Parts: sequence; C-alpha cells; structure tokens
Amino acid sequence: MKKSIAVKALSAGLLVAMSVSVASCAGAKPTEETTEETTTEEETVTETSEETTTEETTAETTPESTLPLVNPYEEFIAGYQEAIKDHTETWYYGPGVDTSDYMNLGQGLIVSEQGDRFSYLLYDFDKDGEYELVIGSIAIDGNGNEHILIDGIVALDGDGYKIVAAGWTRSTLEYVGGGYFVHGGSGGASLHYDGVYQYDGANKELATVGMLVTEYEHVDGELVANYSYFDSTDAAYHAFPAYGNENAVCFDNEAKARMDADMTKAYMQTNDMMDLTWIRVECV
Repeated sequence: MKKSIAVKALSAGLLVAMSVSVASCAGAKPTEETTEETTTEEETVTETSEETTTEETTAETTPESTLPLVNPYEEFIAGYQEAIKDHTETWYYGPGVDTSDYMNLGQGLIVSEQGDRFSYLLYDFDKDGEYELVIGSIAIDGNGNEHILIDGIVALDGDGYKIVAAGWTRSTLEYVGGGYFVHGGSGGASLHYDGVYQYDGANKELATVGMLVTEYEHVDGELVANYSYFDSTDAAYHAFPAYGNENAVCFDNEAKARMDADMTKAYMQTNDMMDLTWIRVECV
C-alpha cells in the first residue's frame, strides 16, 4: 500500500516538530503520563487487533457518514503497533522508511513513551473531504476539564504519508477545535515555549499563529521572566537568546498579551472531536 513518508526536518530535538511549523498543547499531561494534577478518562472504545477489518475500525470512529469506506492509514497504524510492541526504537517514522539515514529522517511519532496500547481516530481538520489520522487521547486536568492530547497527526501525501505534527511528555500538543492547536514545550529549567497553531490543509502543516518564548534569569537574587513573541516557529527556535532578538515581534508585557489573545481565540473554538469515539489498538 503506502511505501514512503514525506517528512520535514526536525526542529529543536526536545520540542515538538512538524512540517515547517511545530505545534503544541497546554494545561494537561498525556493520558498515559498522568500526574497528581491530571487524571485520565477511561476511553469508550472498541479494541482492535491486527485481524480487525478496515470497515469495523473506521465505522466506529465517528458517526459521520462521509468517512472513507477503506481506512487509508491501516498500514501506518499496523507499523506503529509493531514498533510499540518491539519497543527498541524511540521514534516511528512510517512504513518503509529507511532509518539508517538518521540525519534526514525528519519527525517521527514517539514510541518509547507509549505503553501497551494507543488510540486513534480519523478527522477532517479543514473539512476538505480528506481525513487525517489522529493518534492521541483525552485527559482530565485537576479542575475536571477535558483536553485532547495529540501524540501524532498524519496526512496522506501522494502515495505515502506525511507526519504533520507530534507531541510527547516535554512537548505537549492539544487540539482545541476549529483547526487550532495549543503547544507547550520545555527547553530546560530556564526556557519555555508556548504556541498557537492552525491546521493548513493545502500544505499539510501546522501554521504558526503566534509563539511566546519565556527565558528566565536571576537578577539581584530574583528570578525574572523575559517574554518574546514571534510569528514564526522557526525564528523562535533559532533565537538564542530570544529576548532582544531582531526577529521577534515584541517583548515583555506586550509579548505576553499577544500570546494571551492567541490562546483566548484558540480556546473559544468549538471542539467537535470531543464527541467522537477513539479506536484503541493493543500492542501486546
């Protein structure tokens, strides 16, 4: 079936990477990685196995009648399942990908953090009739709010697959509806990234709405946060330091206000993915 995968270069190894733009999530930990503040919600799913038919898998994903009769991502799903079972690699790059050329692999989906299962559904982010593969889960934060945390988004790209975005423990990616995503990533104790992105179906990528880089420093014995706002993820990741960088749009309170406005717009979206059923794939 699909024998290749088109991927972009990996940006800043410890942060979420995606084609052209890296995306993310805020406010909750992945379902498999709960903390005292975050609990997981039991999924109402139908367990599948390698013998599960395509029609059974896609039919239970969503009540929409427009889903493809044949799941075009079956090979990718099966390959990811086997990678998690094997558990010898950190990342999964797709079926048929030569992993010996490490420097040119691009983005993969996390394998090392997955347990003995993962969940997915098919979803049309930009309502163009072409469904993307969404791997993730629903998590509940300390206030009882539900969040859709994304492990990976995969799109069809010619005769192969394209990993659009990925999330993991230190670089979370949340889908909030309307094609919007919220990202939170750590670059260490003194560096943090927050971003808002929107799905771009034409280019099969997450386009940057805005990104806030927070750098901490000690001044006269006090910890001070320096804020820098960027409209390009690539520019933000290559700004060392970000504070005062010529490619930043603004700094300090103005930068924080810009990100707050982006976050508010994103979280105001209606998230119809919350109503869909996730398909659980066992990896034992």
